[in-house]
Amino acid sequence: MAVLVWNPKWETGYPLIDEQHRELFRRLDLLMEAVPAGNPEAVAQDLLPYLMDYVDSHFADEEALMVAAGYSMVDAHRALHRGMRVEVTRLLERVALEGLEAMGPVLEWLLAWLVQHIDSEDRRFANQLQRTAQIQAKGTP
Repeated sequence: MAVLVWNPKWETGYPLIDEQHRELFRRLDLLMEAVPAGNPEAVAQDLLPYLMDYVDSHFADEEALMVAAGYSMVDAHRALHRGMRVEVTRLLERVALEGLEAMGPVLEWLLAWLVQHIDSEDRRFANQLQRTAQIQAKGTP
């Protein structure tokens, strides 16, 4: 049973980004289900790398779209992505020391970061993409 349910209010209106965000939630949900089940091997060896590999891929795709669109805040957005990865690494070091019980705060932090990031930063970027597309469409004879 899913712990996380995608909320349409998190849609940015940009299909590729929204599809990737839904996949991030799906992968985070799998991880959140495994932790209470007490399956540390699945968490450490499979699900966490599965989630974080997708995070890296999503960030790369998002940043490439920003560069291609000439997004003025790409460097600031990229810094937020880097900061998230640094914080996750720090939190996972804590899990390595304290055990799977410490994974709860990591998951809570990841979820809060993701929702806040989508609601503010990603929505801002998606809005600029949509405005740029509208301007370009109007400028085409």
